[in-house]
Amino acid sequence: MDMKTVELKDIKSSPYNSRKTFDAEKMKELVASVEEKGILNPILLRPKGDKYEIVCGERRFRAATTAGLKDIPAVVRILTDQQALECMVIENLQREDVHPLEEAEGYEALMKKHGYKTVEDIAAKIGKSRAYVYGRLKLCDLIPENRKIFYSGKFSPSVALLVAKVPPGL
Repeated sequence: MDMKTVELKDIKSSPYNSRKTFDAEKMKELVASVEEKGILNPILLRPKGDKYEIVCGERRFRAATTAGLKDIPAVVRILTDQQALECMVIENLQREDVHPLEEAEGYEALMKKHGYKTVEDIAAKIGKSRAYVYGRLKLCDLIPENRKIFYSGKFSPSVALLVAKVPPGL
């Protein structure tokens, strides 16, 4: 593990991060905080070619960029794709504002791309119940139109789960 200051131009977002939505009002607050105090906690990066890829800290990176900073404190670790995704999923779980569908997509990626064979494997890794993980994974069955409705906030997680159980043709 190596702590350093990294130029923002040398950092790129990760294609593995399931989190795609960021609350605009909360981002404004974070940008204001960064402008006033700077970045207080380092982000987690991994080397990727001659650049770095964000493992944890996408919001801080975006806020630093918007605030006009040139560099950011970072912890740099050598991680496999699987290790990086595990860190992302676990870190996002600790956030209050992560969308349930983004969480579900993270679990799905662990199963499809990174060797997690069962829901029990994921549940054990993240410290949640099997039923919780099953419920989240079921959200991945939402058809694209219903995903948009869920992301827009017109479905609660419980309604989205019920809708996900409806066969696509209905």
